[in-house]
This record gives sequence, C-alpha cells and structure tokens, in this order.
Amino acid sequence: LDFSKIEAGKLAVENIDFDLDKVLENVGNLISGKASAKGLELIFDIEPSVSPFFRGDPLRLGQILINFCNNAVKFTEKGEVVVKAQVLEDSKDSQLILFSVSDTGIGLTEEQIGRLFQAFQQADVSTTRKYGGTGLGLAISKRLAELMGGTIEVTSELGKGSTFRFTARLGMAAVTPRRRLLQADLRGRRVLIIDDNSHARTVLSGMLTNMTFVVDEAPSGREGIEMVSQAAKLGVPYEIAFVDWQMPGLDGIETGKRILALSELGTAPHLVMVTAYGREEVLKQAEDSGFENVLIKPVTASILFDTAVVALGADQERTETLQAEPSFDIDRMRGARVLLVEDNEINQEVAVGQLDEAELFVDLAENGAVAVRMVRENDYDIVLMDMQMPVMDGIEATRIIRADPRFRALPIIAMTANALVSDREMCLEAGMNDHIGKPIDPDQLLGVLLRWIKRPNGDGAATTDRASAMTPGAVANDVDAAPLEIAGIEVKLALKRTGGNRKRYETLLRRFAQQQAGAVEGIRKALSTGDAATAERAAHSLKGAAGTLGAAALSEAAAKAETAIRTGQGIGTALTSLSLALVPAVEAIRVALPEAVATNGGGLASADPAAVVEPLTRLKRLLETDDGEAADFIVDALPNLSGVLTGAEIESLSELVGDFNFEAALKCLSGIADRLSLNLQRE
Repeated sequence: LDFSKIEAGKLAVENIDFDLDKVLENVGNLISGKASAKGLELIFDIEPSVSPFFRGDPLRLGQILINFCNNAVKFTEKGEVVVKAQVLEDSKDSQLILFSVSDTGIGLTEEQIGRLFQAFQQADVSTTRKYGGTGLGLAISKRLAELMGGTIEVTSELGKGSTFRFTARLGMAAVTPRRRLLQADLRGRRVLIIDDNSHARTVLSGMLTNMTFVVDEAPSGREGIEMVSQAAKLGVPYEIAFVDWQMPGLDGIETGKRILALSELGTAPHLVMVTAYGREEVLKQAEDSGFENVLIKPVTASILFDTAVVALGADQERTETLQAEPSFDIDRMRGARVLLVEDNEINQEVAVGQLDEAELFVDLAENGAVAVRMVRENDYDIVLMDMQMPVMDGIEATRIIRADPRFRALPIIAMTANALVSDREMCLEAGMNDHIGKPIDPDQLLGVLLRWIKRPNGDGAATTDRASAMTPGAVANDVDAAPLEIAGIEVKLALKRTGGNRKRYETLLRRFAQQQAGAVEGIRKALSTGDAATAERAAHSLKGAAGTLGAAALSEAAAKAETAIRTGQGIGTALTSLSLALVPAVEAIRVALPEAVATNGGGLASADPAAVVEPLTRLKRLLETDDGEAADFIVDALPNLSGVLTGAEIESLSELVGDFNFEAALKCLSGIADRLSLNLQRE
C-alpha cells in the first residue's frame, strides 16, 4: 500500500513532535527477539549531541530503521547489528542526522548493491528462495528518506557485512525535555560494566559517562569480580555493576553471586542484569540471584538513566519540573475524550473512576467490534484497549482502526496483564503506541495519558464543581470509620487503584462477591458443553477483577485455571485450587461487608418524596452528560434515597449506573420520578 502511494506521488510524511528514544524502543521491541533468537547482539549507539526530541515523522523514521534492522538480522548468522545516529549539521531549528545500521552478515558485491533499491529486486535471486522478501522495503525506505530531506546509501564487503545509511533533516521539537530534581547527586558516582562484547561496553560506557558517572569496564566475569574486590580494598567501591547475562566462562548470574559473596565488601554494589532475553525464567533467575533490576537490550539512554536512578535510590521523593508546554501540561489534558475498551464490569468501573478523577470524558466499549464503530463515529484523543475480549479482541480491533488513514495518529494504548515480550511485540505490530499493565495503577495511567494526549488547549469542559454533585454531608471516604480489613485481600493497595474512595471500593467488592461466587460452577458448566472459549474468558475475567480488587492469591489461581483451560492440561486440579481460593475470598467479603437491608422489605417508605428531588436531579444531570461521577454519586446518595425509593428501585438504578448503562438508568430514573410525581428538571 505504501509503495502504491509512493508510485502515485500521494505518500506524505507527518510533522509532529516526538521522542527519539520512543522510536528506538519500538525498534528494539520489534527486532530484539529475532536477534536474540539467532544469538546476535543488537546495539544502539546514539551520539550525545543528537537531540532527544524532534519534530518530524516518527512512524516513517521507525519504518526505515525497522526495515534496515530486519534485513541485517535476516542476513547475519553471527556477530552483531549496530544502530547508530550522529549529527552531520546542527542549527537552532533542525539537525541533519545520519542514521546507520551495520551488520556482520553475508555482505554484498557492487553489482548487487546497484540493484538493491529497485522495487521487487533482491540482491540475488537465490536470496529470495533462502531468506524470502520482495525487495519492496528498501525501495520504500529510499523514497521515505527523500521525503524527509535525506539520502540513502550502502557500503558492504562480501562475506564481512554491510552498512546501510540514510540521512534525515529533523526539526527541533517545540517541547522541552523534562528536568528531574533528584534527591542524590549522580556526579562522580562509580559504576562498572561487565560484558564480553567490546562494542556493547563502549556504547554503555559512553551513555553513563555522559550522565556524569565514573565508568570502568571489565571484559569478563572473572575480571569484573577482581575489579569489584580491588575497588573495595582501595576505598573507592563501585555503586552499580551492570552485568551481561551471556558471557563465556562465568555467565552473568554466577558473576553476580560471586560479587555478592566477596568478604571484603562493606556494601555490595547494586547489581543490574543486562540481557537480550526478556524471558520469564531469565528474569526470575536474576531476581533469585540478588539482581535488583534487569535491562533488556538494546538499551536506550532514557531507560539506562531511569535504571541507574532507581538503583541508587536517587528517585526517592523525586519531583519533576514540567516546562509550560503542551505535552506535559495536565491542564491541557483536561476535557480530553477517552474511549475505554474493556469487557470486565469491575475493571470498567475502576478505570472510569480513575479517568474521571483526571477530569476526562469517557466513553465505554465492551468489545473490539463496538470500539471500531465508536472510533469511526466519534473524535477521541486516546483509546485504552483491553487485549482479551469476546466478539473481537484488542489486537484485531487495532488493526482495523489503523487500516483507516484517518486514525493513523490516534494513540491506542494496550491494557494487558501479560508482561511477556511477545505480547508487547504483538501490540506494537498491530499498531498500538504503548501499554499499561493490569491491575491499572493510577500513577502509571496518568503518566501514559500525559505522554500521549496531545491537545493544543484543554477546553476545561470536564471541570465541574465536584462538591455540588455531592449530597450535603456525604463524603467519598468516612475518615472516622475503622480501617477496612478483609482476610486475603490487600485493601490498602486496592483502595489506591480505586482513587482512595472507600465507598466505591466497598460497592465493587460487594458486586464482585455477588457476581463471581458461582464462577467455578459456570466454568465447569461451559467445559461440560464443550465451550472452552467461554470457560477461558470467565477465568480471565475473574483473574482481572480479583487482581484489581486486591485478591492477589485468587487472581493467581484464576490465571492458572485460565492457562490450564487454554492448554487443556491439568484443568481439574486448577479448578479445584481456584474454588479453594474463591470460596473463602467471597465469604470474607460478605462477612466484612454485609449487604444493606432493603427499606421496608422492599416496599414503599413513608419519607417525604421531596427529600430526594435534589439528589435525583443531580444524578439525572450526571447521567445526561455521560459523567462517570454518577457511579460514585449514587453510592454516596443511597442513605438519602433509601427512605423514599423501594429496594427494587434502588437495586435496579444502582446496577444500571454501576454498569455505566446511563441510557437505561435515565429511563429507570424517569419511571421513579413519574411514580413519585417529581419534577427533575435541570437546575
């Protein structure tokens, strides 16, 4: 499609602000797995003089780099692939950057180089048979580089490798990088790099030196251990040791263990594993061996800096000075329109509560198919996309959305409980911009929103007088109430996820106990009819809801049941374990939070209907404006409503509002107003 547009002269490049490190991280996420599978080292070597923020087309820039890197990995059997960036020309308004991708692969002859950038041409017909490919990628890359004001070239030596280069003139971004005020001064702090690859050591050393660290290098585990020992004896110990995982002789794990076992150390250095392998077993092995963090290659400067800061504890009580510019101005985010794509009711309510706290407009879609339709019919600033949903999952929905040129720049953020590299790659390949882990942490969510919502001015439309929407005397949290304690549930952590709103959290727990009490029986019934998909989805839903509400052990049991159903192995044992975790969790919730008794056994109350005019009028206003605050408001208003509304009316209205079915809730509210002869006109 891109090539057809190029041929027709219709392919244009964007001109937006972007973070170069984010482009490189995307390239690394897509290429590192392929490189590590072949035992290749993937290295990013970015000159310090290259600006971190540019104005241009990050998508097209990334396309060229990904194409070059894919080819480099494809035609290289051993050695390394190096991505470099350096400044050729520097001015106030722009930089001319030379990007290059070098490999140690099969190389090319002069004749083959001459055919490279022609469409549907490979260097040699035999390469198509052995490696695949049409040759279109390089032809497209050449035209893209020209559209960005640059050129493209290749140098190569047969049997020794190739270097593909292109230049791009990139404008300087209007945004200013964030400045960090750290509790600890990093200047002169001593660090050691232990890696057998000299190029990788040099690149890492350059980045750390540029960050004002004092850096030493060791080419093997044994030499690294000796340098740590000698430095300690001389009274100039290392504070961090960056240790490569795969090294001949002593590998990284053993090296780390021996460093920690050195008797002469007063305080051992913080150990950071550096590896191209993001597999779970590697991460677990590193953690069990005393490593405090793991860096996945290729390493970018921003990730390296964050890791060093965390290792040294310099991020404690950290503040960030945000420049007055659109990308990091919270006020400019206010009033933005968000599409939340999530099928789990409890996760819906928690996420909507968090987004509402940020004063954003939120629309809900319960699956990918609905999301595709809503994106086509509305203008959204960002889409938060769950990965596993019935009807259509998040990956397929994203691909369909991205196929429409109108939505190429729409930020789509994956929400996933899976931290595997393969899952992140799948998200990126589908066209997602970023991901956020589940259960969703409010601080992480805010950071993602600030990073991706780009609005010239926040309209402030979401700003409402929150106090005016509350019934007099009602508050979100009863500060005088005894601390909430429920066996097997991490209440404090879960309360943070629900915005610290205790009443909202208690309502969610009650709903969870009601909805999920029969989950295991439902799963078994689905399996007995051969409906494994429904069974797996039920386990997945239970896993997500339990995790969000702080029932970690139950969430883990549900995750194991989900895996067992998917693989068809050990289902009976997994469901038994799940039942043993679910039953006491539900019982603990019911004991701690008994259901409220319906007024007059569910019949009419004798209180004056006029007493509910004000709260019902405000609820009507919130529902009419699709304000997520309605879910909190009805919880706080229940004590006043229960004297007038029947138990059935309260249950129905609460359920509809809690499920964010605002249209049906308005009809229910209208029926209540008619019965009570109330006028609920907006104030």
